[in-house]
Amino acid sequence: MQMGTLPGMLCLVSSRNYPGQFTDKKEAEARTNPRIYVYDKRLWEIRPERFCGDKFRVFIGDETRKPRILDDDEIVALEEDRLVMAVPVEYRPTFEADLLPALRDVGGVSTQALHPFMMNTDAVAGCFGKVLSIASREDCDFPGDAAAALSAPHSASR
Repeated sequence: MQMGTLPGMLCLVSSRNYPGQFTDKKEAEARTNPRIYVYDKRLWEIRPERFCGDKFRVFIGDETRKPRILDDDEIVALEEDRLVMAVPVEYRPTFEADLLPALRDVGGVSTQALHPFMMNTDAVAGCFGKVLSIASREDCDFPGDAAAALSAPHSASR
């Protein structure tokens, strides 16, 4: 050991699964630590000769929007271009059959869940603000002020 360091190299080999897991944290740490090197390549980047060269585009999604295969003529905003992945057409059947596992296993993208409770988050988000809360309605049978009744601590009767 010289000057508090040991010579050598430690390699972490892992696939992305869920956002915020260990591999994501190490990748974020590597942005500020020059002693950490992240090698993040997909098969078609390493061995392009295995593919014909034609690609289709996949929107990988984020915390609020689900992933989807983009149409050939679909335009994506410039600030969202980082969320679009070009994938060789050889993988299109795999992505069409089951998009989330394909993103994870073939594309190396961490996804929220393979079987999320609410898949159509766009529809859920569209529902907010459409109907008044039951607590604000005059015809509800809350005693007195509804907001006060909802925020008051409940006493358990035994």
